[in-house]
Amino acid sequence: MAKIIFCYRKELRESGVFSVNGLRFFYKALPYNFFQRELAGYYILQKYYPVPRLLQVQEKDNMGLLIFEYEDSIQNEKGLLVDLFANRRSRIETLNPILNLYRKVFLRTLKKARGLSCDIFFRDRIPTRLTKFYSPRFIKSVDGKVMFFNRQRLELHLEKIISDIKLFFRKSKLHWCVVSQCDPIDLNLGTKPILFDYEAGGWNPLMAEFAAFFWYNNIAQGNYQGPLYSSSSFRRHRKIYNCLDQVRLYRNRLEYKSSLLRQEFVSEYISRVLIPCFEVIGDYKDWYKEFKNYLAMKILCRFNLTKMAERDMLLSLCLLEYFYNTINPKNPEELLLLTKKIWRN
Repeated sequence: MAKIIFCYRKELRESGVFSVNGLRFFYKALPYNFFQRELAGYYILQKYYPVPRLLQVQEKDNMGLLIFEYEDSIQNEKGLLVDLFANRRSRIETLNPILNLYRKVFLRTLKKARGLSCDIFFRDRIPTRLTKFYSPRFIKSVDGKVMFFNRQRLELHLEKIISDIKLFFRKSKLHWCVVSQCDPIDLNLGTKPILFDYEAGGWNPLMAEFAAFFWYNNIAQGNYQGPLYSSSSFRRHRKIYNCLDQVRLYRNRLEYKSSLLRQEFVSEYISRVLIPCFEVIGDYKDWYKEFKNYLAMKILCRFNLTKMAERDMLLSLCLLEYFYNTINPKNPEELLLLTKKIWRN
C-alpha cells in the first residue's frame, strides 16, 4: 500500500514523495497542459542532462501524473544547491560538477533558434502577470522616486521599463539558444549534479537562461525573496533561513548585502560557461538588450511586487532600474564588475 511521505500543493498542482514497501518515489500531478509541457521538457532534457528515471505516466480527467524514481542524494537539508548555499563552510569547488555540465551541454547545443520553450516564464506572463500586477496607480506612485541603493543614486522609471519590455516581447526573432531547463533555481538543481522540474525544458535563448540563473543565484531571489515569499517550497531545506541576504531600508536609503558564495558562483558561471559560448558566437551585439528584458521579467513577474513589504518591493525596483537603465556593459565580464560595484560585503 502506498504511503505519502510529504506533498506540496499549489492551486491544481501537486508534487511529493510516496513509498511502497519501503521504496520511495517522486510524483507530480498536473493539469493536462502543464503535464504536456513537463513531459515534453523531460524528454528533451534527458538527452543532455542527468535526470531521475521516469517510471510511469498516467492521464485521466484533464490531469496527468508523472512518477519518477526517487533520487536518494536528496534528503532533508541535503543534496540540493540550496543546501550548499546554506552551509557557510561550502567552497566554490563544490560547484564544479554543475558548471562543467552546463559548459558541456551549452557548447554542444548552441545554435540560432526561436527558443519558445521558456515562453511560459516570459512572453506568456505579459498579459497574465505584468499587466495585471502593476496598475497605472501603482506605477505612478513609484515613478520618479529617488533611491540611494548601496549609495548608488537611482531614479525609478517603471512605466518606461514596462513599455519597453512589452515592445521587446512583441517581436519574435531568432536567438542564440541552448538546450536548458530555464528554471535553474537552487531547489531544481541537485549538486550530484541532477536536474528537476522540466516545464520549460528545451531550446531556450541563452540570455533567458543566463538571466534566470543570474536572478536566482546572484541577486535577491534565491537567498532572500524565494525563502520569504515561497516558504512552503523550503520546508525540507530550512537552513537557508540562517544565512539570508541582509536588506535595510531607512527612508529612501536601501542597503543590500548579498551572499559571497553566490557571487562567486555567478562569476565562475560567466567565465567558464558563458564566455566560451560568446567565443563561439563571435559578434553578439544585442546580448545585453536580450538579457535585461529577460531579467526584468524575472524581477517583475516571479512575485507580485505590490504584495511585498515596502523594503522588498523597493529592493526589486532598485535592482530593475540599475540593470535595465543605469548600466550598459559591453560584455559579461563588465556586467560582473558593475554588479560587484554596488554590492556591500
